[in-house]
Amino acid sequence: MYPMNSLTRRSIICSLFLLLLATGCSKKAPAEANAALAGALDALATANSKDFVAAVVPAQQAKVQTLKQWPFFQAIKAHSIDNEFDRDVTDSTATILCMVYFDSDKKVHSTLHFDMKKVAGKWHIDLAETIRMQIATNGAFAFKKYKFVMKP
Repeated sequence: MYPMNSLTRRSIICSLFLLLLATGCSKKAPAEANAALAGALDALATANSKDFVAAVVPAQQAKVQTLKQWPFFQAIKAHSIDNEFDRDVTDSTATILCMVYFDSDKKVHSTLHFDMKKVAGKWHIDLAETIRMQIATNGAFAFKKYKFVMKP
């Protein structure tokens, strides 16, 4: 490990401050987009595939249950939306960070950025873009489940 000089420390601190400032000042997704996403994920948690599919952009609905990632989505048991990391928010788009859980203890989880689109005045999940973004960002680690392990 290399020792840090004071200039390096100041640069790191300034960078972290700017990052926190930028994320703290970002525009949040509209409440309607959050409600649409929450409703869709609640549908998955109750094994209501029909309502989840209805929450997807209409042009994509017919293919949802044939997607390679469909079993991953079907396994979701709970979720937590984190609007601190919303991005690309406009009047008709938003990308919302969400933690999804696969067990009742919320120990098995994954983090997804859901791409939301407003179509005909109603918010929907753009599942094709959500999947594309996850794969582009995480490659082979996209759509993997992780487990919290607490060690004393």
